[in-house]
Amino acid sequence: MSELAMHDHETIRLPMSWDTYDSLEYDDGIRGAEYLDGQLVMTPGFPDWGHQKTILYLWGVLQATVDANAGEDVIVEFAWKPPGIQEEYGPDVMVCTVPDDPRRFTGVPLLCVEVTSGNRDNDLVRKRAKYAAGGLPDYWIVDRADRALRCHRLRSGVLVEDRTLWADEHDRPVRVSYADREVTLDMARLFGAVSP
Repeated sequence: MSELAMHDHETIRLPMSWDTYDSLEYDDGIRGAEYLDGQLVMTPGFPDWGHQKTILYLWGVLQATVDANAGEDVIVEFAWKPPGIQEEYGPDVMVCTVPDDPRRFTGVPLLCVEVTSGNRDNDLVRKRAKYAAGGLPDYWIVDRADRALRCHRLRSGVLVEDRTLWADEHDRPVRVSYADREVTLDMARLFGAVSP
């Protein structure tokens, strides 16, 4: 890693231009990198077991909601570059149309989901603002620390939390919506696979 890299707790930030970032070839060493505010941003290592189990559970549940005839699909840990913005994000789960570019989705997804890990503020504050700027209509945060599913909807350019589901208050499956579709989630399963 370059001596120019900056460390913030466990996050590594390496300043570079968009063109330099865009020219990087895929490498397992930069798996999970994002491009934010003129920097390659990454957290070394791998997410924990509960984080990954939650992502896979959501992938399975959301898969039943996509319209394959319209070219929609659910993908995990794939790059999203919003139109007209020189940034690239890596949501944990994304519902979108299948992209032409095999490296990234460049439209506006129907839904992005983040499962919190070490840096909760990144998902709760920073990514929410970035995703809103990219025009994302629906954003869910699986808040592992609070055992809550926080559902945000875009209103006047801001992703507003319009529903919060607390795992301990729902012993039966709940219905949640995005893009005018309903999804049934088993909160015990969603958070049972998660151990903060």
